[in-house]
Amino acid sequence: MHDQLKRAIARISVGNKPYGTGFLVRKDPPVVATALHVLANTRVTPYQRYGATFTLRFGDPRTEQSPFTCDASNILYDNVERDQALLQLDKAP
Repeated sequence: MHDQLKRAIARISVGNKPYGTGFLVRKDPPVVATALHVLANTRVTPYQRYGATFTLRFGDPRTEQSPFTCDASNILYDNVERDQALLQLDKAP
């Protein structure tokens, strides 16, 4: 079970800069929950995304799969006050 949980955790980056983590919360269609501050600068109004494309790397960094990418249009939900965001991926990890 421990390995299954590790495979559900993604490191999220923009370009080569890591910003935080996300968690696979649904597999079909694949949805990742994360904090909005991982995807955007929420200290300014309106918030500004860190980039147009996000890279997600799931699992153990030593044995990780190919990275997944998604763009800002894949943000299904965001809430600045609660610091929440949901991303939909094109395919499941």
